[in-house]
Amino acid sequence: MHMFELEQFTQAALCAFRIIKKVPELMEMFIPATRSLLSEKNHGVLITAVVLITEMCEKSPDALHHFKRYIYSIIL
Repeated sequence: MHMFELEQFTQAALCAFRIIKKVPELMEMFIPATRSLLSEKNHGVLITAVVLITEMCEKSPDALHHFKRYIYSIIL
């Protein structure tokens, strides 16, 4: 994957983070994309995905329940 594409993923995840922080009702829209970010190998993309997931879990118990099954993949 090209560096430009990785930077776009990172910027998109940070944008989603800002949107969720301001409008938590839109969180459902970002859950599928967040799951796919967890499969990336780039550390920058993974860090922004974890930041996004953390924000989602702080805002919604449903998101916390949803992402519990991905804890193992996040840790490794």
